[in-house]
Amino acid sequence: MGYYDVMQVCRNGHMITAEATKHSELRKRFCPDCGTETLLACGKCDATIPGDYHWSNDLKAMPRRTKKPPAFCHNCGEPYPWTRARQQALADMVDGIEGLPEDDRRQLDEALTDIQTDGPRTEIGASRLRKLMKQGALTAGSGLYKLALDVATDAAKKLIVGS
Repeated sequence: MGYYDVMQVCRNGHMITAEATKHSELRKRFCPDCGTETLLACGKCDATIPGDYHWSNDLKAMPRRTKKPPAFCHNCGEPYPWTRARQQALADMVDGIEGLPEDDRRQLDEALTDIQTDGPRTEIGASRLRKLMKQGALTAGSGLYKLALDVATDAAKKLIVGS
């Protein structure tokens, strides 16, 4: 039987280590990339952030490596601080787009919400983003586009940019 180690992440989403229990010497109080405080657990329910999965207690067994911090707590569903910060940045960017028709703004808001979780609306959100790009309301390479891909699930990214 295996177990998840604990991941340490800063409030901006930089992963410090995915093995904070096994290798406690890798822990940092503050992020070396941005200087913000680091976390080991959800701020709402105190569940630890899951890190690398270890198949057994055998030291020779290779763990399944975690590549990036999760967006939401596995225990209570609350967005982590880095997810909330990206969501707020997206909302601020959409608010700052001048001349965007209200209907396009609403569709963009809905699409950005839909691509942040895998579910029945993920494909709809990705399709709307592609449509808005074709209309010129959203351009590839723009800050909004980059941030949208940053918050999108892997499945949504594939639908938006192709695989």
